[in-house]
Amino acid sequence: MAMSTVKYTIGKLSTRALGSDKHLCPYNFRHTRFTLLAERGESLQKIQHIKGSADMRSVFPYLHARPVEVIVDDMGEESHNIIVT
Repeated sequence: MAMSTVKYTIGKLSTRALGSDKHLCPYNFRHTRFTLLAERGESLQKIQHIKGSADMRSVFPYLHARPVEVIVDDMGEESHNIIVT
């Protein structure tokens, strides 16, 4: 099945189910997945790996203004952890 068909089908079904002013696309599901991982306390490095991104900043939109702790180890390597309250 072509990606355009998937996008069209999701859009059509979501509009029908949620009303004419609502529209979902595959990105909504991707965004929700990464947001839920962040809320569960998954490490940013793991989310970055699953997302397939080389840039840590690409993970930040999924945090929704949650505090992030930056830890620098003895070798100067940074690790970023979400502070779960």
